[in-house]
Amino acid sequence: LKVEKVEIGLTQKPITFWGPIPLQKKTKKKVHVNFNPSLYNCKSNEDIKTRINAIWEEMLQKNPRCFDATKFRQAGLHLEDGRVIIEVGLSSYKEVCGTNLSENCIELRGKGEAEFGDDSAYLSNALGGGLLLVTVDGYVVVGRRASWVCEFPGFLDRPGGHAEPDNVSSLKKETIHARADTDLHQAVFDEIWSFPQQEAEAEYGIGPELMQDYGFLGTVICKVDTYRPSLEFFARLTITSSEMRLLYNKGTQVEANETSGLHMIDPYILGCLLHHLTGKKQETCTCIQREVGENKNKYHKQAANMVHELTPALRGALILAAEILLKNV
Repeated sequence: LKVEKVEIGLTQKPITFWGPIPLQKKTKKKVHVNFNPSLYNCKSNEDIKTRINAIWEEMLQKNPRCFDATKFRQAGLHLEDGRVIIEVGLSSYKEVCGTNLSENCIELRGKGEAEFGDDSAYLSNALGGGLLLVTVDGYVVVGRRASWVCEFPGFLDRPGGHAEPDNVSSLKKETIHARADTDLHQAVFDEIWSFPQQEAEAEYGIGPELMQDYGFLGTVICKVDTYRPSLEFFARLTITSSEMRLLYNKGTQVEANETSGLHMIDPYILGCLLHHLTGKKQETCTCIQREVGENKNKYHKQAANMVHELTPALRGALILAAEILLKNV
């Protein structure tokens, strides 16, 4: 295995995958976190900080529901002795808005490349991610993002969010610029490994006890708009699509207001969807046997329309998981 960069153009939204090639799901033992804020925090200066503050104030005026919080920063990813090593520092959501999401993102990338040989040096790159969930009858679980959310309102997305430094009790302010010890590395790793499951439960009501075969797929970077990396995970559910709908419709999940509805991607439409995303013909999932006949064009049309409703992260996650979704579900 080696780490390579693969670029795939998606409806004028090129996405870069940094991950093991061939792309394979990684178990917990095959992933490691190197947490070192003094080494992996983003670069900054007074001018950049002033611009970040101004952008944040403007954003709060437009959407008062946004709030700042400390986030982990993904500085890089590489393979070492067969393990995926994720390099992690600290950032904040305000830094995300003032760098990755700002109009001067391209300028900051150029500055980072010129000064450090790293076009992400001045970017927050807050460590986010998501979880692709597949029911026992082969449906992929996604939701319609609420209209009030700051990023991609109304788009279809998988459960996701950010790993939260506040959830790591051993992470104190005085350690932010210090080299992390072994216990802290492990605590940070545990939060990063489990946060997609936490998000799935908070947003969709799906507890870890309903998941199996949980693993890490890889990293997706959208090279248009934000240039921000996203860690993507995968799990099989032990319930059917009908049971998933009943669970979601209870509305008891803590973050139920972050989605406006549940959307299950049909196994056959999934094959058509991946065809539109990759340009390669995909077979239908083997767990579904049905005659499509004259409906074939209808499914392809539905998939073609759906592509434009997917967040960039979901597009990338689907491609990362294509082999698992279509051959092993």
